[in-house]
Order: sequence, then structure tokens, then C-alpha cells
Amino acid sequence: MLCRGEGPGSARGTLRHSCVTCLPWHGALAASFPGPSVGRWDHGVLHMKYPVWPRYSASLQPVVDSRHLTVATLEERPFVIVESPDPSTGGCVPNTVPCRRQSNHTFSSGDTAPYTKLCCKGFCIDILKKLAKVVKFSYDLYLVTNGKHGKRVRGVWNGMIGEVYYQRADMAIGSLTINEERSEIVDFSVPFVETGISVMVARSNGTVSPSAFLEPYSPSVWVMMFVMCLTVVAITVFMFEYFSPVSYNQNLTSGKKSGGPSFTIGKSVWLLWALVFNNSVPIENPRGTTSKIMVLVWAFFAVIFLASYTANLAAFMIQEQYIDTVSGLSDKKFQRPQDQYPPFRFGTVPNGSTERNIRSNYREMHTHMVKFNQRSVEDALTSLKMGKLDAFIYDAAVLNYMAGKDEGCKLVTIGSGKVFATTGYGIAMQKDSHWKRAIDLALLQFLGDGETQKLETVWLSGICQNEKNEVMSSKLDIDNMAGVFYMLLVAMGLALLVFAWEHLVYWKLRHSVPNTSRLDFLLAFSRGIYSYYAKAHAESTQHCAWHMPGTEKLLLLLFSN
Repeated sequence: MLCRGEGPGSARGTLRHSCVTCLPWHGALAASFPGPSVGRWDHGVLHMKYPVWPRYSASLQPVVDSRHLTVATLEERPFVIVESPDPSTGGCVPNTVPCRRQSNHTFSSGDTAPYTKLCCKGFCIDILKKLAKVVKFSYDLYLVTNGKHGKRVRGVWNGMIGEVYYQRADMAIGSLTINEERSEIVDFSVPFVETGISVMVARSNGTVSPSAFLEPYSPSVWVMMFVMCLTVVAITVFMFEYFSPVSYNQNLTSGKKSGGPSFTIGKSVWLLWALVFNNSVPIENPRGTTSKIMVLVWAFFAVIFLASYTANLAAFMIQEQYIDTVSGLSDKKFQRPQDQYPPFRFGTVPNGSTERNIRSNYREMHTHMVKFNQRSVEDALTSLKMGKLDAFIYDAAVLNYMAGKDEGCKLVTIGSGKVFATTGYGIAMQKDSHWKRAIDLALLQFLGDGETQKLETVWLSGICQNEKNEVMSSKLDIDNMAGVFYMLLVAMGLALLVFAWEHLVYWKLRHSVPNTSRLDFLLAFSRGIYSYYAKAHAESTQHCAWHMPGTEKLLLLLFSN
């Protein structure tokens, strides 16, 4: 480093108000003085243009420090996001860390700057910051430029794996998938993100299911409602009415002989159906007290049932069903793409674990997809939207994030994020690294404390999710409707008690009039109730051949109270 002083001097040749500009010094770069400034010391205050200084010696070799690590990474949203420094300060904004990338920039003198200053953030960067704090190490972070995640090409490893394997980096962090081939040459930490292989397609136009009008309730509720409850309540109303002393079936209200109008089980079912659907249809109402109680409770039950159904119906009628273009990697569209017309087009990003997995397990599939491979995830998403690609196979964690953040929610992962060949992201370290145990324990602590889940919520979630974009309502099951079914059972129990009380009263009154036959008493009982409700007792007695004034007065007095 070269520092140049400025400001007024004293008699002794010292600076009264020192202002020092610090410049990088890299051998031949000194000849091009002044070089790019990295900071100023002004009036006792250090103003750094960039908040990190690469720990390199004059020979551009890393400075030896047992607790300082060189970390390699790779840009891939949302795990590692690369931004330019703040133009006003030249430094990184909060929540980002300084990182660098090898630069090809050449000064006028012909000297080449070793790196470009950048700022990094993202899910993996937050993991790295937490690890540095817990495990207690410092680090220089740089972006790899000689490949992607890591692949062996003609016997030479590139990408992040190559940086660690050839000891240019102490560790590598990013969307780095753990696999068997990589594990042979480097050590991986415990996984901190679960991932695998997933398939992304463009969302097709959905259709409303023909059975959407039945969706508000589960099948068990429909069966309980129309097979059990309607039948049981209809039979209950009919039985109460049939055996009631004042029912149609006794033919006592009008004093007619047997063979008059009767309340059949068919009329009972028709009555309950009319109450459920609020239909104004001709119906016969029961006369018995217990049967009326059951009909009233059924009417209340129907109100709750219809209100719940109507509230959920709108959500299910607008719910569209989306049929996946493919079902998985074993789908015939992947295995026999040439049999489709036009041929099915799919690809991935080369030099990654996804391509390696497909090449190892599906050779014919890999041969077909080579001509449709994409340079980056962003290029693949654009091709999907423009119809140049039918499916994109890639890392599940990345695709789920991209689907969640997609504008217009036009891209989805098949099977609501279905994952194949499940694995995880890990931190790559040199073989037999003494950092492995400490980092593993720290990552497990993050998982146990919920820190990793919090970071996933911040970085990996999006507004578009496959399920959440369809419907915000759910079917009402038996558990949701249990209360109204219990109400029907309680009503039936109470109706039985009223039914028993009604016949008990009849039995008591019958014995209180010893000279009255059973038929005459039933007639008097019926006429007493009718006279009370119709207010026509005096008129009806003039046309009745069976006149029993003493009994009728007794019954009228009883029901008037």
C-alpha cells in the first residue's frame, strides 16, 4: 500500500492537518502512480472507499492467518446475489458483504487490476455471516469465474469444487449440491437446505371441474346429509306424526271416519326437501307436537347447512384445475420425446449435478436434451415463457424460488414442487479440514433454533405458490359440521321426551273421564286442541253429532293454561 500526504506543513516539515490518500501498490502498478484510491485519512478520521482490503502480500499470495479463510462462491439467486458497490460511498450497503471477482480491466499503462470490487447478499451469505460469528473466523469472499458449481472436464475440476480441491479456497458456499462424485475429493458439511431435481413448465389454461358445485362439502358430509340425516329425520317425523293422538292419521280433527287424509312417509320426505331448498311447493304440515318440533329443528339445520354451502361455493366455482404437462422424469415425454408431435423440448444448465444425474441414469434423455440446454436459469425461464422450451429440469430449491417470484405466476413446478433424487446443499471444504466439525455443529444449531427456517422465509418464499394461487378455501368435513348434526340428535331425544309426555297426559286424562270410550276421548282430545287454536269451539259443536261438553271443557281449560 502506498500513502500520499497532503495539507499545510509545519516548520519541522510535519503536516499540521494531515490528509493521507491510500493507494494500492502491486509491483509494476507503482509505475502508474497515482493508481485508484481506496480511502483517505483526513483530520484523524479514516474514510475507506471500500470496507475490505484483500489479504494479499506484495507477491499476490494470501497472508497466512489460521483463523482467516478464503471462501469461493457463485452467483445464483436467491442464494448468492451480486450487486455493485454504492456509487456515492464506494462501499457496500447494510446487509451485504464485500466480495470480489477476477477482473480483466487494464489500466492505460498496461497493468491489470487483480479483481473487481462487488457486494454480495443472499441466503447463503447470511449463513456465512452467522457461521463467521459463531465459529469465530474472518474471510475473504470471491466469485468463481472458471466454471459453475463444479464439474470434472478432461480430468480437471472447475467451478467452486475446483477452487477447494486445488486449495485456492478454504471452503465454498452457495447452491452447491452434495453428490457422491464431489464427496470423493472434498468434504461437505451437513446439508443446510433440502433440494433435489424438479421440473418447471409454463402454466397451462385451467378448467373448472364439472363437480365444482359439490366441492364445498366433503363426500362424507353429503352422505351424512342426504342418505342418513334426511332419511332418519323423515322417518322420525313420520313416526311421531303417525302415533300422535292429534295427527292426520287419527282423522279426529274433523270428526271423520277412517280413510281420510293421512301424513305418509313420502310427504315427510317431501316436506324436509322443501325446507332444505326453500321451495314454495304444496306440502302438508304435521299436526303432532313432537313432529312439529322435529320439523322446526330441521329447518334451523337447513339454514346453517345452506349458509355454509353458499359461503364456500363461490371460491370453488372459480377454482381452476391445472393439469401438469409431465408427471416426472420417467414420463414418456422425457423418455421418448421424438414420439411426440412436435418433439418435446426440455433442457437444463450444463456442468451441474442435475445434468450429471440425468446423464448417469437416463442416457437417451440426456442425448436429446443437449441441444436444448440453457446457458443460465434466467435464459431458461425466458425460453419457457416464449414457448421455445416445453420443460426445464434443474435444482428444486432454485426452481421453487423462481416459480414463487415469477411475475404473473405463469411458471410452475410440476406436482406442486415435487422433488426427484432428493439431496441437499452443503459447504465444501478441503479434505480432512479441521473446520468441518465446528461448522457442522453450528449448522445443526441453526436448524434446531429455527434460524435456517427464518432465513428460508426471508429469501426463499414468494407470492406465487402452486397451491396458494388456486383457492384459499377448503372443504368442510364432518368435524366442521359436527355441531349441527349433534343438534339434530339432541332434538330427536327431546322429541321423544315430549312424545312420551304427550301420551302420558293422554293416559291420565283418559282415566279421569271413566264413562268415555277411547274413541270418544280421542275425539274430545283432538277437538279440544282444535278449539284452542282455531277459536271456533262453539261453531264446531253445533255440527258435531258426538257432543261431549264436559270433556271438551276440561280439555279446553287444560290447553288454555
